[in-house]
Amino acid sequence: MSKQEEIINREQALSLRRINDWKRVLSFPEGRRVVWNLLQTCNFRTHGFVPGAADATAFHCGQISIGLYIADKIRQANFPALEQMEQEYMAEVKQFNKELEDVEDL
Repeated sequence: MSKQEEIINREQALSLRRINDWKRVLSFPEGRRVVWNLLQTCNFRTHGFVPGAADATAFHCGQISIGLYIADKIRQANFPALEQMEQEYMAEVKQFNKELEDVEDL
């Protein structure tokens, strides 16, 4: 095996390991919650433009870029997981709001 082939094989093995790491993290509810929190922090579903503020625009675009990277890795590892995480989050919010209403009714 040539040196070039060895390098390619190692890169493929590392890529497969990374995808398997993402699959493992996404297989646990705790992992999905942490990753969803990161995505929300990155505002990955918004635009980064801030009128008249180039620095703020650049900052927000950087955040969004990281969020898009994370979302891409999720799609590669477990395509349905992104939707699953959002559904789980929304179910938690709904439950929290219901509990809050129950407390307010007391």
